[in-house]
Order: sequence, then structure tokens, then C-alpha cells
Amino acid sequence: MDHPYATPFDRICSFAWALFRRIFGGKTPHHPTSDGAAQPLVDLPSLHEQAAYYEAESIRMGTRYRFGFLMNFTLGVVAVTLAAIPFALDEVVAHHFGRVFTVAEGGCILTILVIHVLGRENERGALAGKLLGVFGLRANQAWRRNWVENRVHAEQFRYAQLLLGFPGEPLEVDASAGTFLDRSLTRHYSTWYAQTRGAVVCRPVDSDYVGRYRNFVVGVIEQQIGYHETNAHRCENIHHRLHRVANVCFWITLGICVVHFFFHYPWLSVLAVSLPAAAAACHGILGAGEFATFAQQSEDMVRALTDAKKRLDAPGTPALAELHEQIRQLYRLVISEASGWHVALRSKDLQIG
Repeated sequence: MDHPYATPFDRICSFAWALFRRIFGGKTPHHPTSDGAAQPLVDLPSLHEQAAYYEAESIRMGTRYRFGFLMNFTLGVVAVTLAAIPFALDEVVAHHFGRVFTVAEGGCILTILVIHVLGRENERGALAGKLLGVFGLRANQAWRRNWVENRVHAEQFRYAQLLLGFPGEPLEVDASAGTFLDRSLTRHYSTWYAQTRGAVVCRPVDSDYVGRYRNFVVGVIEQQIGYHETNAHRCENIHHRLHRVANVCFWITLGICVVHFFFHYPWLSVLAVSLPAAAAACHGILGAGEFATFAQQSEDMVRALTDAKKRLDAPGTPALAELHEQIRQLYRLVISEASGWHVALRSKDLQIG
């Protein structure tokens, strides 16, 4: 399988998102985990292939969507600044180089439009799609929708081991998942699982295998706790730091307005135009990325997963009925969390500005 960042465009998207995340998200804390989930309970090539495919697609589309709104809001600020700079230049310089800034501004606006048409979900604008097709590009790729839908699929296959490897007979997926997900997001997985479940050999029910199964589940939970602690830390940092940047832009702009009562410097006028645009871009990025929502969601998941881990780590060997209920609750928890991404982002699309 190709790496999700195999194409040059995807590598650019990955670099831009990683740079933004490093600057505003801060250093990622280290979370040691056990190796309980290192050895799979059920070795099925089709399971590994499906899980790897949807994970890679989710990463690829998620990175494209984030790159899209980061670039569009950033280029919007650059375009506003380029439009204002000629007014601060000497008349002779502006006469000779004014068109350079105009062309650069037009390039920013055109890039914003191209990114919008590439990543948006709607099917309007057939002419724009045809023009992009001349350059080998495909319009309306629905980066946001494909990201969250592939994320839901990836999570379903990620936790299939918990159901297929359960001591005794594999568990039924519908009874564990409930009905909170749209059927369009579960149909493929449910069909695959129904076909696979009958071919899986029943697992042992002795204490050794039950112990191995519990260690596997605990290892999976620890991995997810580490992920959500990191995600909560990173998203909260991004949320607060972008708010801080927007506030700083506001107060500096206010100061510039006061200074203008006494002095008039053309470059201060450029800042008075650019800084509010930068503040608006910060709020636009916050809205498109839903960082506060995902930070809170990950904090809630850390608490819920920690409670689930404590129940599984309880002394003694639980009865299969008790273990069945614990796994059912855990599966519902992680799949409902994935569906929460779908709910949080379903009203979003890649906007022009």
C-alpha cells in the first residue's frame, strides 16, 4: 500500500499541517504504553488490509482538509496585505512595482479558489472542474467528508480484533455498535464482519487465553489514552494560542488607531489593515478546525477509557458474560467517539474565506 504522503501535493499538505501543529500545538508529551496489543488475537490479512487502507485514507484526507483551510485563511491575509502595501510606497516606487503586488495578490486569490474547488464537497461549478481537469486535477474531492467517513471506517476495523478474538465465539457487531451511526457508515463494515465472523475459529475460553485477551484490550486502551491525552493537549494549545494571537492583533490595531490621531505613517496604515485580517483568519481557522470541540472530546475519552481500563484490570478472572458486557461498552464508546468527529464536522466545508 502506498504511503498516505506518497504524492508531492500530499507531502506539501503534511509539511504545512505539521509546521502549524508544531508552532501552535506545542511539544507532544510522551505517554508510555504496554505491549499488550502488539500481537493480534486474530491474524486476518483482509482485516489488516482494510484497517491500513482506511487509516491511510483518513490521514491523507484529513491532512488535505486542514491544509486547505490553513492555506486559504493565510493567503487571505497575504492578499489583503499585498493590496495595502502600494499605498505605503513612494509614488515612484509604487508606479514601477505596483503591478507586482497586484499580480501577487491575484495569485493568492486564484490559489484560494483552486484549493476551494479541489477540496469542497458540492458539485456546482462544472466549468471550474473542467478547467482543473486540463491540468490533471479533480474538483469536488470532499476532503472534509472523506476524512471523517474514512476515520469512522478505520475505527471500526481497528477494533474488530476485540470482537473477533473474544473468548469462545466472536461477538456480534450490531449488538455492540448500537444504532447511533448512519447505516451508510456501517454497511461496508457490517457486511465484511458478517462474512468474516463465520470463518473465524472459536477462541479458547481457558484462563490463559482470557488473560491474554484482557492484556490485549488493556494495551489497546492504553494506546488510545495516550493518543487522546496528546490530542487534547495539542488542540487546547492551538485553541488558546490562536485566540491569543487574535487578541494581540486587536490591541495592536487599536494602538495604531490612537497613534494615527497624532502621527501618520503609511506603514502603520498597512498594519491597521493587515492585523484585523490576521485576527479574523485566526478565528476562521478555529472554526474550521473545531479544536476546542476535539480537545473536550479527547479529555472526556481519557476519563472514560481510564475507567474502562480499571474495570478490565480488576483482580481475578471475570465471567465471560461480564467480560462480554465490558467489551460491548468499550466498543460502543470508541465507535461513538469516531461518530462524534462526523457530527462535529458534518456542517463544515472548505470555504473560500
